[in-house]
Amino acid sequence: MEEITHLLRMATGAADHPVPGMSLDAKFNSVVLLRMHVRLRWIGLIILGLHPSVWSGAGAQDVADVSLYRSAYYEQVSDAAPEPSAPADGNNPFTAVSVMEMSEAFLSDPENLDWVRAVTLQRPTGPLMGMTFSESFAGFVAFDTFTSAAALESAYREGIYRFTLSSILTGDETYNLGLPDRSLLPPPRVLNFTAAQDFDAGQPFTLRWEPRSTLQEYIELEVFDVETGERVYDAGILDGPLDSLTIPADSLLPGKSYQAELIITRIDADDFESVPSRYASTGVLTALPMRTQSGGGDSLAITALSLDADGSVRCTITCQPGVPLELQRSTGLGSEWQTARTTIPESSPVTLVLPGGSLGDVSFLRAVQ
Repeated sequence: MEEITHLLRMATGAADHPVPGMSLDAKFNSVVLLRMHVRLRWIGLIILGLHPSVWSGAGAQDVADVSLYRSAYYEQVSDAAPEPSAPADGNNPFTAVSVMEMSEAFLSDPENLDWVRAVTLQRPTGPLMGMTFSESFAGFVAFDTFTSAAALESAYREGIYRFTLSSILTGDETYNLGLPDRSLLPPPRVLNFTAAQDFDAGQPFTLRWEPRSTLQEYIELEVFDVETGERVYDAGILDGPLDSLTIPADSLLPGKSYQAELIITRIDADDFESVPSRYASTGVLTALPMRTQSGGGDSLAITALSLDADGSVRCTITCQPGVPLELQRSTGLGSEWQTARTTIPESSPVTLVLPGGSLGDVSFLRAVQ
């Protein structure tokens, strides 16, 4: 399992040697689906004992795997259908990533790269493409981006993809990867988008979408904290068919903004018995905002007020433990609210004391989480 974790870290932490012409953000977007299927592939192959790195005859093999990943990135900002993500830094929402993953034997000696004349990819149509070495992918990679699904489908269509490693020592080694006649996947449209903008984090929340995925597709749902960028929830990789996923209660914090990413991936080619192995997939990602209700929900309330002998006011409040709580005051319903006390309650209810004379003749109080 340590080897799996290391490979995932390489695929997602791709900042060491960025491919020329690609921003780090774009490179991360390009490997979202790749990361998922590298994980799937390695877990399955370690169990089966078929991957070249664990196969007894891998020592003399330079290339471990040739792969093609076609991906599309969409955003949903309302109940309407998702739209292609807006280009950032010149990188478009439709991508193709071609990878020639090198064997451990090849990578164990850095001087092996000095003997490589060129690594190329010949698609079924179009010019010969050069591939660049990337430590993040443990091999050679070529990125391609497009402004539309039709353009990606046209450039990366069905047929034979010929990967060639040209070495001074071994000459040309050519490996073919066949891609069947398949179009890109439609983006999943979340049906309860409005509900996802105001739901109780303390209760299970089910995200529903269309179209329903098929038996040949895998589904993943990840949720990220908008402020920190940290992934706070991962449903894992699930088999289709599916058209809904439930986020368990208390997986998210109340009163927070999140971004959810719903990923659906279809396996187009899957040959792990060959050396090198061959793999191709088509994936689509829909990103959408989500927001949880403020902590406490209907239970947030000032339930009691009492006056002490010294004139101080005691406020008893039912609230959400562990979430910052403010007691605010105002001199009138139309006046500005000001913070009177703040705390992070360890339990509910909590009592806050306001010093005598601090409220004036007339005050309105409210609790906010």
